[in-house]
Amino acid sequence: MTATSGNPPTASYQASQHGASQHGASQHQASQHQASQHQASQHGPPLPSLLGTSVARGRLEITSFFRDRESVIFTFSLPVILLVVFGEVFHGTIGSTGVAFRQYFTAGIIASGIMSATFVHVGASVAMDRADGTLTRLAGTPMPPAAYFAGKGIAALAVAAAEAGLLLAIGTAAFGLRLPGTAGGWLTLGWVFVLGTAACAVLGLALSSAPRSPRGSSAVFNLPYLVQRRVSP
Repeated sequence: MTATSGNPPTASYQASQHGASQHGASQHQASQHQASQHQASQHGPPLPSLLGTSVARGRLEITSFFRDRESVIFTFSLPVILLVVFGEVFHGTIGSTGVAFRQYFTAGIIASGIMSATFVHVGASVAMDRADGTLTRLAGTPMPPAAYFAGKGIAALAVAAAEAGLLLAIGTAAFGLRLPGTAGGWLTLGWVFVLGTAACAVLGLALSSAPRSPRGSSAVFNLPYLVQRRVSP
């Protein structure tokens, strides 16, 4: 016998309806998954983080610096020559302090070397990037502007650390420079070095818009540098 219109639906009918609803739900989920994949393909892969981009830019800046032999020679050789010359000329101690003049003067030479590696180099490199169109080309890339300046800072810190290490080694070996003997002394040396590097790099960035041409950048940045060399020990 067949079920009449007033009878409730049979078990087979309910099962068929349940299967149809599950099939429809699976089709809906599949369509949503395909739509999300299509949307992801349109937007492309996710952009790298600011930290990763900054580190990559810093590596590029460091590589570019050490490939420029003239910049490397001038940045590292001038403080070394001044340290050797003045270390051989001046002897004795400073007044009644008992501090050797070589010890005192080496610290000033290291500070000048840090300024050369940060203030002069960072400012001149940004001015050069603006003149040759590098900044314009980078503006059309997904790289955040902050990553560019962070890369300059990373390169400045690396170059300044290398130069300070070289000067400390020469001062210790040739002129009896006494290095910090305690952890607190090294900590003080570290934060003073980082603070000085950051301050000089920021000043270089601030003055990078002053040169009107790449040729004028040498005068713009070397003049304050030489004045600083004259007024500080």
